Amino acid sequence: MPKGFSEDKTGTLNTGQQLPADSPSPIPSGQVCRSFEQTGWIQVAGISTGDFAQSDYLNADHSAEVAQEIDVFTGDDAQHAMTTLWTQFGHCASFSYPSNGTTEKATMTRKKLTGTGDEAIEAVSVSPGFDGGLTLVAVRVGSAIITVLDSSPSRDLGAPAVSYATQIAQRLQSAS
Repeated sequence: MPKGFSEDKTGTLNTGQQLPADSPSPIPSGQVCRSFEQTGWIQVAGISTGDFAQSDYLNADHSAEVAQEIDVFTGDDAQHAMTTLWTQFGHCASFSYPSNGTTEKATMTRKKLTGTGDEAIEAVSVSPGFDGGLTLVAVRVGSAIITVLDSSPSRDLGAPAVSYATQIAQRLQSAS
């Protein structure tokens, strides 16, 4: 983690003691774009898995956050989840949401990443009302999906999320 970040114990979970079990969990279309701003944004894929681990890190003044999660799916649900994430990112190319008594407008761009895992997606969300931005990365390695959220008040827009997700994917691949 970057210097100055510490673990947020309330955002750290591990269900590794459970058997994997996937179930449909669709998100209402009106909540999809806002869900991408939450640490458990993999839920937008519409498939819940019982086998995941996540950790959350905040800087000292809580103006920046890095959250990472690994979900293990059964069957071909990981591939379906990635397809759904790609589609949902596209639906959120432009969206509005309430914030502190006003309505903020945001844009989200998406792109497929090559050379990372079996498939990977990066999405970047920015809003003129806020400094910085949010980068989301999903990397599939076999039946696992690694997700990283990097919310940054700086010009980097959370770009380190790509390297964090890549490092986790490489460790997962070498452990397999």
